[in-house]
Amino acid sequence: MNRVTEVTAENLRFIRGTKGMTQEELAEMLGIPINAISKIESGSRSLAQSEKKLLDLYFFGKLPEGIIRPSEELWQTLDFTDQEWKIVQTHSNRAGQTPAQWIRTQILGYLAYSAAAQDTPDQKDGTAG
Repeated sequence: MNRVTEVTAENLRFIRGTKGMTQEELAEMLGIPINAISKIESGSRSLAQSEKKLLDLYFFGKLPEGIIRPSEELWQTLDFTDQEWKIVQTHSNRAGQTPAQWIRTQILGYLAYSAAAQDTPDQKDGTAG
């Protein structure tokens, strides 16, 4: 095992543990078999680039480069209708942001809301959600 793979394995175990995730939950989020998570965490398998991007987004809210530093491809990547782009442009203008900055803000806000919602007690039975 090389040092990068070893550090990745240690970091993934640590981060997964701090988030209280099982290997099964992480495998489901990444769309890979649970034994792949075990191999990654033991250092016998590397993370694919696509898996690294998903982990960055899920754990740290780090968005893909195309949204952070948008190009013309952003418009095709997001697959919005012309009307949806007009709405994005209107909101971004009001916020004094570029469309890409506004989209990034919205995604990060959604991720923060989603994470907070998972940490709040369920109203019906008083258990964590």
